[in-house]
Amino acid sequence: MRKIAYGKITCGTLNTSVLILSIALSGCKTMAENQDTQAVITAHTKASHAELETVFTQALHGVKPTLAKDAFIKESKLIIEQGQKQTLSGNHSNGRIMENPHHFSLVLTQGQCYVIDEKSGKRYPLSKASCQAK
Repeated sequence: MRKIAYGKITCGTLNTSVLILSIALSGCKTMAENQDTQAVITAHTKASHAELETVFTQALHGVKPTLAKDAFIKESKLIIEQGQKQTLSGNHSNGRIMENPHHFSLVLTQGQCYVIDEKSGKRYPLSKASCQAK
């Protein structure tokens, strides 16, 4: 005959419960510490603007975009559209641009600024730009 005890807690059960609870809570803490916060750049310098151009050129596979001087100053999101293509004679070609624009975000994680390509999820750390939470 099997005995079934309800409501009995043994040391082994208690230790296992404490271990599982502590692992769960430490996982929550780690996730909270690594949370991305929307950010803006506090002030552009020539070095920070050049760094952004380099990051976007990498993200756009070698295409160098024209960036506004206030990129990421007021907003944490940036959309880059492909420019209209030119013919060999220098005229703009007729037709619609079929490629979707590229979306980027500026975030702050543990004091480090990152540009995130929202399509690929790739993170580009910024070392020359100073940013703050928005």
